[in-house]
Amino acid sequence: MKKRLAEAETAFATRGNSMVRGPNSAFPAKSQGTLPIEDLLKRERKDPAYARLWRRIEMRTIQKQYGDVFAALNLPPDKLEKLRDLLFERLEAFQDAKEASEDAGLSNPESAKAVTQSQSEINGEIEALIGPDQYATFQQDARAGTLKSLITTGLGVDMELGGAPLTSEQVADAPYGASRIA
Repeated sequence: MKKRLAEAETAFATRGNSMVRGPNSAFPAKSQGTLPIEDLLKRERKDPAYARLWRRIEMRTIQKQYGDVFAALNLPPDKLEKLRDLLFERLEAFQDAKEASEDAGLSNPESAKAVTQSQSEINGEIEALIGPDQYATFQQDARAGTLKSLITTGLGVDMELGGAPLTSEQVADAPYGASRIA
């Protein structure tokens, strides 16, 4: 691991802030635009020695992304834990399908189809676990949470720097329609 990290750090230092592969890169060109750090993360994600650490990092990300949704669902602890596990499996399926698509040289539409197919079974398991009504709410709230994050880290920062920070009501309403942020 130390050797691989050193390779990435050397490449970063050699290329400055540009970590793109290519003829002048310390990393050979595999596919245009791939960052060496992405390749390093792919390798580490698959390495059994780092599986627990990788899972812990991803579970934190899942909690951050879905925390409000988990609270709204009000699931018993065993179901909540199973939902988190399924979301982790779905993330892994997404990453595996994305990597396989890249390795196979699939076009963007083909890649998107492969990713969707990889997640459909897990989505069915999530729906079976929490029920169709809560699954519809889960999907809507998950999308809203993603948008809320984008708004608070992008627009929210710009508004604050401009002297007119978003109110908590605007942040809460933002994912449901930009017309409500006036």
